[in-house]
Amino acid sequence: MTDSYFVIGENKYIVIYENRQVKILKKTQDGPAPLSNEEDKKLQKLLNDKYSYVYNSDLLEALIESNNEIENKPYVLNLINWLESIIPYGHRNNLYRNIGTLHTELNLNVELVKRPEEQIFKEENSTAGGYDTRNNKIIIYKESLLELWQLAQFSKHPEEFYWNEYRATLLHELAHMSSSNHNKKTGITLCGFDKFPAEKQEEENRGLTEGFTELIVFTGIPGRSELSSKYYFEASLVFQLIQIVGIDVFKEGYFSNLGISPIQEKLQRYIEDEDKSFKLFRDIELNFLLRYSDENIEQSVLGNIQSAILDYLEVKLKRLLQDGNFDVINQIIHNYQLGIITTSKLKMMLKDPKHYVGIEENQERFKKIKEEYNSLLTAKKASSQIKR
Repeated sequence: MTDSYFVIGENKYIVIYENRQVKILKKTQDGPAPLSNEEDKKLQKLLNDKYSYVYNSDLLEALIESNNEIENKPYVLNLINWLESIIPYGHRNNLYRNIGTLHTELNLNVELVKRPEEQIFKEENSTAGGYDTRNNKIIIYKESLLELWQLAQFSKHPEEFYWNEYRATLLHELAHMSSSNHNKKTGITLCGFDKFPAEKQEEENRGLTEGFTELIVFTGIPGRSELSSKYYFEASLVFQLIQIVGIDVFKEGYFSNLGISPIQEKLQRYIEDEDKSFKLFRDIELNFLLRYSDENIEQSVLGNIQSAILDYLEVKLKRLLQDGNFDVINQIIHNYQLGIITTSKLKMMLKDPKHYVGIEENQERFKKIKEEYNSLLTAKKASSQIKR
């Protein structure tokens, strides 16, 4: 596996993982070199998420009814009921605690008017909604809804598109609410797999958190447009990981704020290498943070993430083959093909594949894995039919 790197302007930065720490060095003619103080400050500013505490999109009904701060309760209750149904028993404490004091600003009745094209799709208004963990408040931003209505005009059924995306945004933020625990005394927020402020680097998992949140949304809102998702790539990476470790460890870790340790433990059952799993999750976080930078940035981080997950996949498939779990192998390969990020998916999301080093190699490697196991399974089936 090559070192993870990214390029900003004329500078190439190399990511080094030593003693469970992440170091970023600058490539020079004499080899990797430490950053100057000024360079380090600029890079930290780029990779720092200044809104880390805001997570952007019978008992239950009683809690909602007793909360006068929730607008349009029937609309919210419909989504919350579904969300409750997918949370494992014993992992609903965050949901029940937060829903009783939740504040909302939903802007359901905003006047939708068309505006000149040059006034829409501004980067600063690109976030449709947010969940403020400190104040337990969901806001669906009025300005973003106006932009969403403009976008809806390009669809065949504008109103259907608009309300589908609105529900997706609200469900995203309700999922954050259901997986958050803010301690007012310490000022520490746990949300999904993330901790803010973090004491250790492995506690920073905003990308993984947003990815699983968005996967919940895609499940709960069928037909949701990938182009509308800010976290499509994060969701795709989580979906790939689920094929290795299963969905239960993700649900339990996300809704009960268990961090990434349970997922790492399951990964290490296939490859006993703590450094490998540490690097994988640090790369997932770095890839998430790089999304805030210039769209033309060149990087190998995403390709390295997929390469690492493919390593785990190959080990799992070999074990399943040894145990004769052929149907499970077929299902995993089918699902993995849906989740792997390819050059065509990059283009669909308006990204230039040339800037994502390693993605083509990921595609070719998975293609070979698929062909190998299709061949093996075909031979196994033929053999079993002859024996009959």
